[in-house]
Amino acid sequence: MSIKAIILSIITGVSIVSCGATVRIIDANEQLNSFYHSLAQAQATGDETMEVTALSMLEDLAKSSAEQADKTINTLNKISFYRVAATAAWKAGDTNVISYSNAGQAVCKKEWANAPRDCGMLTFIKYLAAVDETTKLFAIEQPKPNHQIDDDQARLIFDNYESAALGMISESQQLQSSVPASLVSEFNNRLNDLVCTNIRIGANGLATRASIDVNASCRIDNLRTLAGTASIPLPGCIGPITNC
Repeated sequence: MSIKAIILSIITGVSIVSCGATVRIIDANEQLNSFYHSLAQAQATGDETMEVTALSMLEDLAKSSAEQADKTINTLNKISFYRVAATAAWKAGDTNVISYSNAGQAVCKKEWANAPRDCGMLTFIKYLAAVDETTKLFAIEQPKPNHQIDDDQARLIFDNYESAALGMISESQQLQSSVPASLVSEFNNRLNDLVCTNIRIGANGLATRASIDVNASCRIDNLRTLAGTASIPLPGCIGPITNC
């Protein structure tokens, strides 16, 4: 199942209503669905004006949903509003996405069993956003004519990717036991891409071209070992594990 299909299933599958709230979560879900479709259509047709409008609406929705989450007393509604905020912010490229995800996850610590889909989505988005941000740094540091790779940035990119992978692995057991199989499968696929492509090829290659030692082999193999212990397959990483 694609990320788009997963997000839409999360959006349409939740319909909690807070009677005393200014904004109902069902309305926020409907807006998220509408703005998401508008953005996808704009990007598919190359309509830049429509894309800018959709991104702006998503960013506004993220802010208003986070504000509603802050003042909502009902914990399940609070989680749902944070999930809308994080999803909208992620799609809008809003830098607040991780703070929204963290705020929702803080509530999820005691309520995960009562809102596994929303809590699972908050976890997923948090790490996807972190990887996206690091990938933007990677794109800047990609070797170009007369471009000197920044050693500190190369280390930071490797460290950030590794941190995201470690976080995903540490939270995988709870995710696997409580969310739809499609989300678990996509989570595992994303972790595989992160470890075996973003880190093993991208970040490692960048460090090599910068002539810095980040102890890549041992760190990558540690991630592979941890993933194996957590029963997460990494088919993209082929070869024996190094004995560091």
